[in-house]
Amino acid sequence: MCSLSVVCKINDDGDIESIEQTYGIEETLPEKFTSRLEALAQLSTGWYGTQDGVPQGEPIKDSIFKNVQSFLCEALSYTSSIPQIIDLVIFPQINGGIQIEWKELDYEVDFEPDDTINAFAFSKNEEDCEKMFAADCSPNEILNWMIGGELND
Repeated sequence: MCSLSVVCKINDDGDIESIEQTYGIEETLPEKFTSRLEALAQLSTGWYGTQDGVPQGEPIKDSIFKNVQSFLCEALSYTSSIPQIIDLVIFPQINGGIQIEWKELDYEVDFEPDDTINAFAFSKNEEDCEKMFAADCSPNEILNWMIGGELND
């Protein structure tokens, strides 16, 4: 998916007749992802409630949103071979991270407040089902590890 900035000709009915010039093309996420991330960006300290008078739930850092957006954009490139890859749920973590879980696939990715990324592929054997990635790793590296690397190389 992408977002286009263009100059176009519009007919009297308001329909686009032609695109005259393209100014920019940017990757974009589906509305269900962007609206969820926008909602999570509004979380403030204490969003999870209080325990013994202490606010629970940290806000999410911008760097985590950046990593999640890059990851989700890359996941979209897998939809032709794995359509279920975009059937996922995005959760806030009480410590200020973001967790992504898939509804039909045995994957989970946790974007931690220290900017590390923990990926899980539960279909792998127990000692190989979890791997930690640095924040500067490519989203493709994480996805290839989860899936097994045989797709989208």
